[in-house]
Amino acid sequence: MSGELDGPSRRWSEQTLAHCSLVAGCAVTLLLSSFAVFGLSSGSAGGAPVAAVNSCSLRFDSPVVAMASHGVDGYWETDEQGQVGTLGSAPCLGSTAGLTLNQPVVGMAATPDGLGYWLVAADGGVFSFGDARFSGSTGGAALNQPVVGMAATPDGLGYWLVAADGGVFSFGDARFFGSTGGTTLNQPVVGMAATPDGLGYWLVAADGGVFGFGDARFLGSTGGTTLNLPVVGMAATPDGLGYWLVAADGGVFSFGNARFFGSVVGGLTSPAVGMAGIPSGAGYRLVTEQGSVDNFGSAPAQGAVIMSPGSTMPCLASQLTGSLGPGFGAAGSIWTVVLLLNRSTTTCSLQGYPQVAYASSVTGRQVGATALHMVSPAVPTVTLSPRGVAQVVVQQFAPFGPPASCSPTPVAGLRLYPPGRPAALFVSQPATRCGSPGYIGLRVGPIVP
Repeated sequence: MSGELDGPSRRWSEQTLAHCSLVAGCAVTLLLSSFAVFGLSSGSAGGAPVAAVNSCSLRFDSPVVAMASHGVDGYWETDEQGQVGTLGSAPCLGSTAGLTLNQPVVGMAATPDGLGYWLVAADGGVFSFGDARFSGSTGGAALNQPVVGMAATPDGLGYWLVAADGGVFSFGDARFFGSTGGTTLNQPVVGMAATPDGLGYWLVAADGGVFGFGDARFLGSTGGTTLNLPVVGMAATPDGLGYWLVAADGGVFSFGNARFFGSVVGGLTSPAVGMAGIPSGAGYRLVTEQGSVDNFGSAPAQGAVIMSPGSTMPCLASQLTGSLGPGFGAAGSIWTVVLLLNRSTTTCSLQGYPQVAYASSVTGRQVGATALHMVSPAVPTVTLSPRGVAQVVVQQFAPFGPPASCSPTPVAGLRLYPPGRPAALFVSQPATRCGSPGYIGLRVGPIVP
């Protein structure tokens, strides 16, 4: 789906206040998701020591999720744990390494002067470092869909968060201009970018559909194009008259006055997860799940983070395609095998139980309760080579009981989060199922070969 849309207003009020303290001379403001806010000179969050909050490293232990530019010759990378890697001129201003987070980090944005940055987690918890001001979060709110990215206002006094359904949350001096939160999308939203005057923003979906709000002009999309792998992020040109999209295979798509400087289709060892332009608009960088960086145009190479020895990259939802396999009915329930195909060109792994629930549409609300786990004597690690397939058994109970207790509801299919991952894939299975949150209509086993 592509084009300019005006969605319903979805502005959230600030959920909590932050407490600021100094650690090794670095000003850090933290909102620890739904935890209480802790002073950073002592104490802990979720049982993890906070002493590591001011550390940065070029060695990561979890997948890279985002990057942000520091002028022309520097950039930061961050991973799911909120570890921050500094490359080139980018300074270390802090990280959440060593803290136990409620949800993994999914995005990053830098302040205009390059002396601060924010990290955002999938629950909308916001972590502020350097001169990046904490202006609020959705860390204590119930979201229809997880947060997938963020963008900062041009003066650095506010920011927007965007969720997978296109819901937009505005904080500080960031104005709300609209969202796709009430719109049925073909694919989930995966990222956003702001216009240079702060009076608009674009959202981009996994199929490359682009949605412009405020003064963000719609300049084209890949919404009607068949892609090898989904779009994972976007970046805007400095004058706001163009933007780039990047797909998981490293393909780059340019629109408006955004110049095409190259791509790396077929040359990545792990999926691309995001991109960042340089201030002149004369180049951009792509970053992968394993932290490698590809530079194009006038963007100089400044190195990359590396993964700790023995690290195995888990499969991203963008690497997987879900489909229904064999099934059979028995005693009021349906047993279905869901097949997970690694459609990328890189090897990845899955281990544990996926989170599974019914959904009203690809990006719609959850229907009913999240699946319970089936007890299993073994929970193996499954390594998927390109085109490899894993499987998971889902038991679906037929709707029964009085409507008041079951609330029969039409569903479009199953939403499945790979174990420990903040983004989901969708498996089509139109049906009528119990919509009551108190009725357990699903059970799921571990992922197996």
